[in-house]
Amino acid sequence: MKKNHGFPYKWGIKMRYVLLVIQVALFLPQWGHASNNVLLPGPKISFSMKDALMKDVIWELEKRSGFVFAYNANDLLKAGKVSVEVKDKDVYEALDICLKGTGLTYVVQQDVIVIKRADAPVQEVKKVTITGRVVDKDSLPLPGVTILLKHTTMGVVTDQNGRYSITIPDVQEPVLIFTFVGMKSREVKYTGNNVINIVLEDDVTEVEEVVVTGMFTRKASSFTGSATTIKGDELLKVGNQNVFQSLKSMEPGLMIFESLEFGSDPNRIPDMQLRGTSVITMGDNSDLDLRGNYENNPNIPLFILDGFEASAVKIFDLDINRVESVTILKDAAAKAIYGSKAANGVVVIETKRNVSKNLRVSYSGSVDVQAPDLSSYNLCNAEEKLEAERIYGMYTPSRRENVDDILRLEKLYMERLSKVKAGVDTDWLAKPLRNGVGHKHSLMIELGDKNIQLVANVSYNDVVGVMKGSDRTNVAGSVFASYRNNKFKFRNELSVNMNKSNDSPYGSFAEYSKLNPYWSPVDEYGQIAKNAGDEEAFYGNPLYNATLNTSLKDKYTEVTDNFEGEYDILQGFKAKVRIGFNRKFSRSDQFYPANHLKFNSEQELQKKGSYQINEGESQTMNYDFSLNFSRQVKELHYLFGFLSYSLDETTYEENIYKAEG
Repeated sequence: MKKNHGFPYKWGIKMRYVLLVIQVALFLPQWGHASNNVLLPGPKISFSMKDALMKDVIWELEKRSGFVFAYNANDLLKAGKVSVEVKDKDVYEALDICLKGTGLTYVVQQDVIVIKRADAPVQEVKKVTITGRVVDKDSLPLPGVTILLKHTTMGVVTDQNGRYSITIPDVQEPVLIFTFVGMKSREVKYTGNNVINIVLEDDVTEVEEVVVTGMFTRKASSFTGSATTIKGDELLKVGNQNVFQSLKSMEPGLMIFESLEFGSDPNRIPDMQLRGTSVITMGDNSDLDLRGNYENNPNIPLFILDGFEASAVKIFDLDINRVESVTILKDAAAKAIYGSKAANGVVVIETKRNVSKNLRVSYSGSVDVQAPDLSSYNLCNAEEKLEAERIYGMYTPSRRENVDDILRLEKLYMERLSKVKAGVDTDWLAKPLRNGVGHKHSLMIELGDKNIQLVANVSYNDVVGVMKGSDRTNVAGSVFASYRNNKFKFRNELSVNMNKSNDSPYGSFAEYSKLNPYWSPVDEYGQIAKNAGDEEAFYGNPLYNATLNTSLKDKYTEVTDNFEGEYDILQGFKAKVRIGFNRKFSRSDQFYPANHLKFNSEQELQKKGSYQINEGESQTMNYDFSLNFSRQVKELHYLFGFLSYSLDETTYEENIYKAEG
């Protein structure tokens, strides 16, 4: 049998027609007419009022009966105050009780009850017809909106184009009420304008706070573990650089340490701890590549992205505009869910999945400026530094009888003093720095309804570091699709991430902090000198390395596909299966010329200069099956059960090619 899988808007039209018929049918018994043009009595009425104005009595009767009353306000005012008690009476019997002894009577004209003086002639009740259109905040028509005359059941509903036409009695200050499911109701007073167009706003109800653990979602009030949830909007208020930078300012429990040696290097992921250090790192890992440092570091937290394990590098390069929420699990409850991998805590990140029934395209862009701040470095200038060294005794020999030492130190002091007098005052800290100007762009396309959701995202992020020559460019794209059919729910996300980075040829920032201001970076010919020191001692000039063809490049391409299926076995009891696939290709190129300062102490000529290529390929498969049970007993107890089986398989291969000399 051929099935029609057309756009769900057609189904929406059918449902709106059904809603239209139902709502009109609901109105007919309330204000339908008998064959003799007399209103049906309606429901029984009961109320009691003492020393009340006749106008207030009629208002109360109008509200309780649902009929429309027409009257002259002066006639009701002359009737004075009355005391009435009505119990289980229809509208006509109630009117007889309320109008007794007031000189007033009533007549029925079509669907209106007219109150008049007993000796006054019967006048035809005037009617007015009001038309208009009802739309939402996006100017889209709203079919099936109910329009009622206040305190009555007289009303109509809008058609498929959101248009309506209602005829009401020309009574004093009539009020129309516009209502629609999921929208805020509006009351509009008729002031003589026969065309009333209305815009209804969404009725946003605050959702109860929940905790997302990556395996299941629990109400915050029933989750007994230690968890902190931060919304994506709160992260953006702090900054839009990356997730780690924003978390650093918002969550004190997650300790993020910047690398003081490398400064603001865009290719250095900060070290972090959530539950302290569980493993003592042996040796110096400074020469390891980005992958080796941060995919194998045993002290960083476990990162879960949309239910699947992710590396710190992937989170570092994640577009922060896509983040819906970040949940930090700190205590043993996390270990109960994820096992030993959660010994250092868990950081759960959920990306945005909100889609509307209409096509929505959103774009965000920004220009990011990184400027070095050296205001905290209150250092001596060249003259002050030289004088401090003299006072300390650096130019005074330990033994006064050693004439050679006296002459050598005095000569050294005079050479440095002459440079200072000549105007040498080098600000070494500022030499390798710049103002980095980068830009970021993100495009998201959303389409779907409550059963089918499609989200496509493309992002570009160009980060320019403050160290000259350092930058990081990331291009990412993803396609998310989900489908729900009765008890089944499926979702799949395919993402591709491409990254290129360049490390600064100027070396580490720490090298420049060790250089004296009375040393000059150039020689007498104005060329960058290899020796930043003087004749007394050789001290390598890190600026010299930047004049060579030093090349430090990294790049990787990562493909990830995550599938999740869910089945509701019974109410509150569901089974879930997850399969994750990740494949990553990486390459690192490091070229140091023979005259690079790192080979200055190398005696063998054939070992000066090096070129190394690292080519890596990794693949990770994640399998997870879980059963989840949750049930609220009355309003005091909450039962929860969770059973999970996980299997991870990771393979990695790396080829290293190195040439020297």
